Amino acid sequence: TGYNNLGQLGTGNRIDSNVFVPVLHVTNQTYLASGTDFGISVQAAYLKTKVSASTLTQPLGKALSLSARLRNALGLPLYLKSLDFKLDGVAVGSAVTNGNGVATLPLSNPAQYSVGAHTVSVSFVGVPLLLSASSGSATVTITKADTSLSMKSVSGVFGQTKPLSATLKRKTDGALLSGQTITFSIDGTQVGQGTTDGTGIATLNYKIEDTLAIGAHTLTASFAGDGSHNPSSLNGTLTTTIESTKITASSVSGAVGS
Repeated sequence: TGYNNLGQLGTGNRIDSNVFVPVLHVTNQTYLASGTDFGISVQAAYLKTKVSASTLTQPLGKALSLSARLRNALGLPLYLKSLDFKLDGVAVGSAVTNGNGVATLPLSNPAQYSVGAHTVSVSFVGVPLLLSASSGSATVTITKADTSLSMKSVSGVFGQTKPLSATLKRKTDGALLSGQTITFSIDGTQVGQGTTDGTGIATLNYKIEDTLAIGAHTLTASFAGDGSHNPSSLNGTLTTTIESTKITASSVSGAVGS
C-alpha cells in the first residue's frame, strides 16, 4: 500500500494504492518493504552443499559400513542432517551426520554383496530456503575372503577304513562353507575328495593301504578356492599301526612214536 509514483510498490504500474496489492515477479521472499521513492525485496539464498561418499575395499563377509561427509560451500561440516544411501541403485537406509558432518550406515548381512565393484550413492534432500540438495557417489570393492581348514588326526591298521574329515570356514565372519570340494592327500599323493555339507564338513572314507609303512604319515586337506574365496590347506597326521595278532593252540597227547 502507499504511493507508487516511482513504481516502488512493484505492481508493474504507477497507481497509488491504499490496500495491499500483489507484487509481480517476486517469489520465495523473506522480506518486502517500500519507502517514499524506493522498494526493497530480500530473497533467501540457498547455501550450496556437497556430499562426499567414501570409497571402501574389504573382503567378502566382513562387517560393512557405508559413510559420507556433508559440508557447506565454505567447507564446514553440517551435523544432524539425514543422508540417504543406495548400493547398486537399491536403497539400503539413512543415517544422520555427526559433529564432523559424517554419516555412517552399517549394513546387515554383508556376505550378500558379491566379489567385485559396487556403486554407493548418497544424497541430501536439502533444507528449504537454507541448504541446497546435493549428492555424491563412490565405489565399494569386495575382494575374495580368506578361508581356513580344521582337521583331526587319524590312526588305524592296514585294511581298515577310516573317515578322513575336514571343516572349511570363511575367516572374515566364521561362516561354514557348504558345497565346496576338499582334496585329501597322504604324503603328497591324492587319495580322494569330499564335498562340504551344511556344517562345512567334508568326509572321505579311506581304506588304509598296506603299501604304507608303519608309522606317521602327512595327511593334507586342501581347498582350491573359488570365485569368492581364497585357497587354503592344512596338514595333519595319519598313523598306521601294527595289527595285533593272537595264536591259539590245542593240547595234544599220544603214544611214543605216534
